[in-house]
Parts: sequence; structure tokens; C-alpha cells
Amino acid sequence: MVFVWRRYFVRTLGYAVAIVTFSCGCTQNLKYEFHSVDRLPDNPMHPDPFLKPDGSRVLSLEEWPAQREYLKALVQRYLYGSVPPRPTRDELSVEQFLGEEYNPPDTTVKGRKEGFRITISRNGLTHSFTFNLWRPAARNRYPVLINNAPEHGHPNPTYSMAEGVRRGYAVVEFEREEVAPDEMSNVGRKEGIFPLYPEFDFYTIAAWGWAYQPIIDALDRLGMVDMEKIIVTGHSRGGQAAMAAGIFDERIAIVAPSTGGPFSLGSTRQRDPKGYRGEMDYAENFLRKNAHWYHPHYFNFVGKQNKQPWDAPTLVSLIAPRPLINFNALGDRINNALAHEVGVRAGMEIYSWMGAGDWCRIHWRGSENEYGQKGHDQGPEEFNAIFDFAEEFFFGKPRGPSTYNQAPGSDTWTFDPNEHPILKDWDVPGIDG
Repeated sequence: MVFVWRRYFVRTLGYAVAIVTFSCGCTQNLKYEFHSVDRLPDNPMHPDPFLKPDGSRVLSLEEWPAQREYLKALVQRYLYGSVPPRPTRDELSVEQFLGEEYNPPDTTVKGRKEGFRITISRNGLTHSFTFNLWRPAARNRYPVLINNAPEHGHPNPTYSMAEGVRRGYAVVEFEREEVAPDEMSNVGRKEGIFPLYPEFDFYTIAAWGWAYQPIIDALDRLGMVDMEKIIVTGHSRGGQAAMAAGIFDERIAIVAPSTGGPFSLGSTRQRDPKGYRGEMDYAENFLRKNAHWYHPHYFNFVGKQNKQPWDAPTLVSLIAPRPLINFNALGDRINNALAHEVGVRAGMEIYSWMGAGDWCRIHWRGSENEYGQKGHDQGPEEFNAIFDFAEEFFFGKPRGPSTYNQAPGSDTWTFDPNEHPILKDWDVPGIDG
């Protein structure tokens, strides 16, 4: 009964609200007023995701759909840029270019590997990108894991496909750089999908996140996806894209970003100053190295990170109450451990308010494991944890061997919550501060 209610509530959040639209350039819907960075308050605390645009607070679940639309508009204004809707049926076509037998190693399960090309036609222009699909041999609608061509930094880059097919899932990887090139030279958005949507001012991370939508549409058209059982993942910058995918497409049932830093579940305001990127100015760093990733409005926060009107709790709230699992590794020289745990702990409070308190988690990997993984990568341990998490949520199976919300070799967090309380001056609705 709880499972049915939770899935119903997700649908309610998806359909019981008016759609926010955007006009040409970067002007948001006049329904909301967004200020320049200099006019935003300097706030060392995580911004309150329950604070409505009129200054009052959300008091009940019934108010959340409207609040969610406001928060989506806010992060588009300051971070992603305006994100297009998914293509219409007439705008999207799909063709198969590959089909072959695929037999996962160390199993008797039979499968197929297939390649598809999506073409989107709009405004007199066309753009194509490809994805590969691994599935069990029988043509059917399967639970699906979609990944955006991860940076394979581990010794077994095909593990997710083999394990997914073995467990009865379809696994998809798409070529994200065919959607939008990962090049600073494309900061003007001349290449990739952008020319087809001139009235939307989204940038590269948002484009990769958006690309999950036509893939889901194509899989549905092909009859290959159980539309109630869609998982998205991605690693590093790809994890940031997976988070964006979950924010803007509520058909996605489980969101599983890997090491996405402050653009997934990592806090900007609360980090271990002695840990990795403990005092980095993210906006400054990415302005110098990856200005094409996010909207130019984001880079106005250089030296002003406490003026950001969002932080990890805001992004997490945009996924809730759908299951959300984050991944990081001890020894990952990219992300800050305290920042990620703070984001998950804040998320657990928000999820609890929505009646889904157990579905916001982090999985920590140790410095080394049996698969030869070290440091910053996404590999077998992460994929096992994703599938274990999915089996638990989709099918009500007992929790698998993967560990959640505890450090390797421990039964608790890496950082003691009593010594590191969440930097916030708000509580979820219904709790007196």
C-alpha cells in the first residue's frame, strides 16, 4: 500500500501543476521575479526550499507542486538556463543501425545489443545522436538504466550491461557529446542540439540532461521500456546531467548521480575545509575551465557563493519523493565528503516530510575494492548498488548487500552529524524551529 501511494504521489507532482513557460533569451515567466546577483541576500545557511516567492512558507503537501514549479524556474534562471520540453511525436524519429547477439559473461542468460539513432527535426533543422541498448533476448518492456556515456575509469567498462541483462534489465548508454560537444569553444552554443531550440537558453549540462527525454520517448515507441521503472545515472559531469534529467522529467523513477559534486547532492556552503575542494570557488573554477556547462548567470556568483538562492537541499527537493541515491568514494580527489553527506542528510528530512524518508541515500566506496576501482570513477560497485536499490524499490525485495548512508567499514556517517549539524535555519513544514 505504501508503494502504491508513493507512486501515485509522484504522478500527482508531475501532472497537477501548470507548466511554466519561457520566452526568447533568458527571461523567465513573469509569474516570478528573479533579482540580479548583487540584489540577492548573502546567506551562509542553506536556502529554505519551502520558502515561496511571496515570502510565505509551504505548509502542506498540497502546496508542494506549485512550489516545485517555482524552484524549477529558479534553478533555470540562475544555473541551467531555460530547458525545452521534450520533442513532439512528429519532431522525433528513431532508426535502428545495429542488432547482434549479446551474452553476458559468467551466465547462461542470453541477450541482445542494439544501436539506435534519434533524429530531431525542428525549425527547419535536424540533429541526430545515437544510443546503444543491451537487453535480455526476449523483446519486452524492461526496467531500464540509462547512462550518458560515462568516463570509464575502471577495469570493467561493460559491467553495467552484463549485470543489468543478468538481472532482467535493459541498459542504455548514449553519446552525450553528439547531443552537445563538451568544448569551451561551444560556449556560444552554435554546435549540437542548441540551434533547434533558439528560444531556450539552456547550456551543455542541461542539454545532456534533456537528452534523456527523447531517449525515453524512443524506448517507449520501440516497446522496450517499462515506463514505471526508469533509472538514470551518470558520472562526474555526467552525474550532474543525470540530476538535471531527474529534475526536468518526472517519468524518471530513480535518480542515481555519481560524484556530481555541488550540482547533485553536494553542498556548496558546507564542506570539510581540509577535504577535496574544501574551499574552491566552484563558479570561478568552472568559468575558467568549463564555461559552456552552465548558464552565464551562474558565473555571476564568482566570489559570492553565499548569494546562491539554492543549494543541495533545493536540488534534492526537486527529485523528491522519487528515490535518489548518490555515489562517492573515499580517496575521490574531486568531491568533498562532508558536502555530500550534508546534502543527503538534508534530503532525508525533506523525503521524510513527503513520506519517503528511506529513499534518499548515499553509497560510499572504499579507497580500493575487489574490482580494482580507485578514486574518481563509476564502476561495478556503483552499478551493483544501483540495481540493489532498484530491486528494493521496484519489486519490494529485501535490501541487498550494498551499504547505504555509512562509511566503508563503519555503521555510521563519515562525519558525525552531532559535530556537523546541517547549516540551515529552517525545518520541514510542521516542525517548530
